[in-house]
Amino acid sequence: MSLDVRGKTVVLTGTFSKFKRSEAEAQLTALGATVSGSVSKATHILFAGEKAGSKINTASRLGVTVLGEHDLMALLATATRATAKATSKAKAKAKAKSTADAAAPDMDPFALQDPGMPGPALAAAIEALPWDSFEVDRDLPALREALYAHEAAHGVTAAHRAATARLRPRACLGHAHGHDVEVEWTDLSPDGRFLATGSWVGDDYDRGGVLQIWDVRAGRCVNMLRIGGGVGWPDYDACIQWRPDGRRVGLTFDTNGVGSFDPFGKSGEPDSCAYVTDGWSRPPSWAWSPNSRDVYIACWGPELALGAIVPLIGRRPAPRWCAPAPRSDPQDPDSEPRLEPMRAITWANPDRIVGHSGSSLFALDAKTGQILWDGAAHPPVSFAPDGEEFAMHPAGIVYYDAKTGLPNGKLPMHVGAESLVYSRDGSRLAAVVQPGNKWGAEPGVFIYERGVYHYSPDLPPLADGQYHFSWHPDGRKAAITAAGRLQLWTMGEAPTKGLDIPTPGGGHVTYGDDVLITRGNFGLAFLRERDGAVIGEFQPAIEATGESPLATDSEDLGGAWAWNPAFPLDRERVAAALPDGLVIGPPGGTASVEEVDRKIAWVIDRKWAWPWRWGEAKVYSDAAAACADPDAPTLLKRQFAKKGKGKSKAAEPDKAPARAKKASWPPPGKSA
Repeated sequence: MSLDVRGKTVVLTGTFSKFKRSEAEAQLTALGATVSGSVSKATHILFAGEKAGSKINTASRLGVTVLGEHDLMALLATATRATAKATSKAKAKAKAKSTADAAAPDMDPFALQDPGMPGPALAAAIEALPWDSFEVDRDLPALREALYAHEAAHGVTAAHRAATARLRPRACLGHAHGHDVEVEWTDLSPDGRFLATGSWVGDDYDRGGVLQIWDVRAGRCVNMLRIGGGVGWPDYDACIQWRPDGRRVGLTFDTNGVGSFDPFGKSGEPDSCAYVTDGWSRPPSWAWSPNSRDVYIACWGPELALGAIVPLIGRRPAPRWCAPAPRSDPQDPDSEPRLEPMRAITWANPDRIVGHSGSSLFALDAKTGQILWDGAAHPPVSFAPDGEEFAMHPAGIVYYDAKTGLPNGKLPMHVGAESLVYSRDGSRLAAVVQPGNKWGAEPGVFIYERGVYHYSPDLPPLADGQYHFSWHPDGRKAAITAAGRLQLWTMGEAPTKGLDIPTPGGGHVTYGDDVLITRGNFGLAFLRERDGAVIGEFQPAIEATGESPLATDSEDLGGAWAWNPAFPLDRERVAAALPDGLVIGPPGGTASVEEVDRKIAWVIDRKWAWPWRWGEAKVYSDAAAACADPDAPTLLKRQFAKKGKGKSKAAEPDKAPARAKKASWPPPGKSA
C-alpha cells in the first residue's frame, strides 16, 4: 500500500487484533503523522478497527477518508521494515556469536515434540514446555499434530492426558447439534482451516437461524451463533462468504441485510451491517473487496443505481452508490433499464467488480462505480481467482479478458458444461458436463490448462445424480464424487486415480486443510485426505427419537444452558455433554467413550477443537450418577440428586477428577 501520512492528522477508533493502539500511535508518530483523539475537519484519515463507534459516522459526514486495519497494517509495515533494516547488522552479529542461542527464541517448542517417543517420556517433555508463553493460535495446531501422530503409533497415552490437563482450564466441552433446519450454505475459510455452515429460520422465526464454525482438521464444531432473522434465504446462493483476511464471516441475514460477524466470538450480532435494498423481500447478491473492508451490494439504488459499495465498519456504514443502469432506449428516459443488478459477483481484482444477471454481464470501476463494459452473459460463467479473466459457454467454452469483456484468444469450445471450476492458482479449468445436458454432450469432467484441453478422468457412469468437483489447493489433484463414490485424482501428465471410497455426508465435496469435506443438506463429513478415514460425521438438524438424559417428566433441564447440552448419538439415542466436562449417556441405554468421542470435543477459544478422548473420558450412566462428580453443576444436583438417584456411583474409584469451573459453551448469542 502506498500511503504517506507525513504531516497528516490521523485518528484511530475501534479495536485492532494485531497490535495495541498505543503501539500503532507510536509508529504513526514515527512516520510523521499527528495522532488525534477526535475526528474534525482537520482530520485526514480515520483508521477504524472492529466495533468502531460514533467516530466513523462523524468521518463519513465530514468526508474524511476511512481505512481499516488491513490498511493500517500495510502502512505500519513500512515503519517495521525501516526499523528492521537499521538493526539488521546488529542482529547478524548476535546470531554469529551464538547461533543456537539466537535461534532458540524463534523456534516453537510446542512444534518440536517427537511423536515417536514413549508415552511417559513425551508426557514429561510436554510438562516441561513453557506453558506460561503458550499461544493458542500459534502453538495448539502443531502440538495437536504431534499428538495425532503419537496416537497413531502408541494409542492414547500419558502424553495426551498431560497436554489435555494443561488445556482444560481454558476449554469447554461442546457438541455439533445446533442447526434447527437443513444446512443450505457453507464456505471454507481462505486458509482452509475453518468451515462455516449456515441455516435459515425454523418453525420459530423469532428464534433466528444458526451459524456454525468447524475446525476442519479436527472435524468438530467449535462455535455456534444464533443469527437474528436467519442466515440467507432458501435457494439463494453465496449467503456465507469469509472475508479475504479470514477474520470475519460475511452473511446475508435478516431477509435483506449484509453483515460482518466474528466467527469465533460470543455474540450473534454483526460488527457492522448494511441494509441498502430499500426493503427487498429477499437477500441481495454481494461480494467482499480484496481490502477486507468494503462490500459491493447488488441492488437498485437512487436513479437506478446498480448497487452500492459499503465499508462494513461501524454501526451505520454509508453506501457509495454506483452508476445508474443505462436505458434500453437512450432517447426515452422512461424506457426499461438495459442492465439489472448482478446475481453472481466477483471482486477479486481491487480495481473492478464483475458479475452477471440473467442475460447481462458487466464490470464496474471499484473506485468510481462507473460501468467499464457490458455484454451478453452465457452461463455457466466462472471467474479466475485473480480476477483477470473469466470463462463462459456461448456455444462452447470461451475465455475472456476481465478488463475488456472481450475474448482473449483461448477458444477450446468444448460444449455441454454445466459448471466451470478454476484451480486456485487460475492455471487450470475443469468443465463439468452432467448427464442429460441440452447439448447431448458426453458427461464427465474435462480438464484444461491455460485454455488447452488435456484429458478427462475415467469416472463411474451415472444413471442419475450429478458429478461434483473440487480442486486441491495446489491445482495438481482433485476430488470428484460420482455414483455414491468419492475419488481422488492426481492430474499429472495423465490422470491417475488414488482414493476410491463410498461417499459419506453428501455428494458435494470441498478440499480443506489436508481434509476432504463432503456434505448435503442433512449430512456433513470430514475425511483424512491421505487414506479417506472419517474424522467426523454428522447429520445437522436430524433429531433422535429418544429422550434427553437431562429431561424429566415435567421439564427439560437442557433449556437452562444457552445451547442445550443434549445431542443425538444416532437416530434413536440422545446423550449430553455439559460445558464443564460431564458426559451423560442416553436414558435406558449405553454409550461407549468411542461413540461419544465421535460427536464432541473440548473447544478452546471458540476456535480450536481438542479430542475429548485424550483426557479422562468418562460417560455417566444417567444424570443422577453424574451428580456424584465433584464439579457437577448445582442446577443438575437440584434436579436429580434430591430424588436419591445420584448416590449409587458416588464411591466409584474411576469417577472423573475435579474440574475447574467453566462458562457455558457457546456463550449466549443475540439477535441482530
